[in-house]
Amino acid sequence: MRAAGDLFNRGENDLACEQVKQAQNLAEQPGAAVDQALRQQLDTYRAACEPF
Repeated sequence: MRAAGDLFNRGENDLACEQVKQAQNLAEQPGAAVDQALRQQLDTYRAACEPF
């Protein structure tokens, strides 16, 4: 998520959205330990990438 944030800040949105997709896939894996703050950040970034 940190890498995606850095990419968004540099204006490289396509690359950032790829990072968000990867993070989303990891977060959805069974047994993934994702805290609420990270999930909220992921949701915010994902919304910036719509349509996904």
